[in-house]
Amino acid sequence: MNLERRMSPAMRGPARAGSGPPGGSPGPTARVALTVVAVAGFWLVALHPLLSLLR
Repeated sequence: MNLERRMSPAMRGPARAGSGPPGGSPGPTARVALTVVAVAGFWLVALHPLLSLLR
């Protein structure tokens, strides 16, 4: 019973904190988009010297 009482506020917290539709869908979507942009930017910066050498 104590575990259930401790878990239920923790489960409600993130749902309340996320603004927008229930389920917090904007949060994970934004996180995935930022991750994709960061990975793509890293590879562009890392491969830029190699691409300039090939030209």
